[in-house]
Amino acid sequence: DNLARAGQLLSFMRYPGELQDEGILFRLGDAYRKAGHHSDAQEYFRVIARDFEAYARANPQFRRAVKKNQEKLGFDENILPPKKINLVPLVTLLIMLIIAGGVMLLNSYIKNNQELHVVNELPETAIVTVKDREPGKIPSGQRIVMRVPEGQYNIAVKVGDKFSEDVPIDISKGWLERFSDNKIYVLNVGGAAGVIWEKTTYSENPDDKDPYEYRLFIGQSFIKFEKKINYIFEEFPKQIQAEVGAASRKSRIGILKAAPAELIGSMNEKNFNPDNVMKFLETHLTFTPGNKDAMEVYIALSGI
Repeated sequence: DNLARAGQLLSFMRYPGELQDEGILFRLGDAYRKAGHHSDAQEYFRVIARDFEAYARANPQFRRAVKKNQEKLGFDENILPPKKINLVPLVTLLIMLIIAGGVMLLNSYIKNNQELHVVNELPETAIVTVKDREPGKIPSGQRIVMRVPEGQYNIAVKVGDKFSEDVPIDISKGWLERFSDNKIYVLNVGGAAGVIWEKTTYSENPDDKDPYEYRLFIGQSFIKFEKKINYIFEEFPKQIQAEVGAASRKSRIGILKAAPAELIGSMNEKNFNPDNVMKFLETHLTFTPGNKDAMEVYIALSGI
């Protein structure tokens, strides 16, 4: 018949050579299979698996035909080469999982180790205790950075035998905020330091019209700065790099060193809080009761 003649005519394709074609071999083998000549079909399929391994590995039609043919033959011979596993998606997924796991671990670490700037302008060393962590010691006139967890809780502050306070704090950042420094938290021991926030303008031709802003925080034990601070407890640099002709606004926070009465005199109306000022004076007078200037301001504000 026609199939037998075609098989005889193309029998040379069973052997490796330039004219050997896997497509023609498959058509012949599949035709034998469909005609019920499964042993002949198996021979053609075996040639393809031997001489065209990539084709045999990747062509789904060929692999289905071979499996059907082997079922008809009723034996367990499997001439199909194993499928090549594409590791790219698996490796990509593994890398993504590693990155995601790393980001989650970093996020968890940052969440439990937020920066709290602790400043002490009282004349004795302050002991600051955060939950079950090792207490921090802040010498007089110094600042340290403590690592604290997020949340709402009280921090115990003790300065010698004269002053102690439980300071309620609220430290919270969102997922993305944890990877930035936009929120700054300050623990001002006894509210005794003059924590100053300033914003100034850098320009090629500065003049008196360039805005300067400041706020002075006294008597406030916990201070939270929500907006980005460019210089944290650093002085403004004398100059910065900026686009030609463009003005640049920068901000900083720091400690304004001055006597208590002078600090009160430096406050502006925007952030003058009588309760905070009274607390500020009472704390200082606890340690330096002979400070006449502070005592006079305290008496004036208390209405005595």
